[in-house]
Amino acid sequence: MKSANCYDRKITQFPQCLPEDVEIIDLSFNRIRKLKKDDLSRYSDIKILYLNDNAIISIDEEIFEGMDDLTTLDLSLNSISKLPAMVFQLPSLKSLYLGQNLNMNIVEVVESAKPVTSPLIQLDISYVMSEEANQLPEFGILPFLTKYVIAENKLKNVTTKQFAGLCSLDKLNTTNVSIEFADPCDCWQINKWLKKRKVQFTLFECEIDRN
Repeated sequence: MKSANCYDRKITQFPQCLPEDVEIIDLSFNRIRKLKKDDLSRYSDIKILYLNDNAIISIDEEIFEGMDDLTTLDLSLNSISKLPAMVFQLPSLKSLYLGQNLNMNIVEVVESAKPVTSPLIQLDISYVMSEEANQLPEFGILPFLTKYVIAENKLKNVTTKQFAGLCSLDKLNTTNVSIEFADPCDCWQINKWLKKRKVQFTLFECEIDRN
């Protein structure tokens, strides 16, 4: 695949000088702050787009129009608060990385995007939770999702409902996740539920109510 390596070039805007038929663009570790509507319009063949570790704070709603071949999108390590709903309707998107966007309310993002129709296989929402936004989203049915990363988040309760539509889930990365369960029974239940479905994960720590 034709690629463009623009890694660590101190770029502040999405370049418009790349070959129009480029399929892989690596713009990671740059200084892009905004993604505008027409930034991708001349690159309709993009399959893989790395935008991790920039300073992105805003993304225009229509930027991904026509990106029907996009399979991998990495937006991790930015300051994104709002994600275009269209991201979750991209017809070929299989890998989506949103980790370490601390301004993002992932529940609101997902709710505004429903129904999620992208054929996601890998999804990373590690280290995106804040004190105000401390719940896992309910995606609905994601029939192809096998790897789900929720690492480094501080959560307020977790229930089976937040995983119920992930019928192919194989690996759940819970590294350094802390959860304040409303009821210890909820903790036991989610551990049992995930184990029964043979999901690979680290058991959530369940406190014993001694009262």
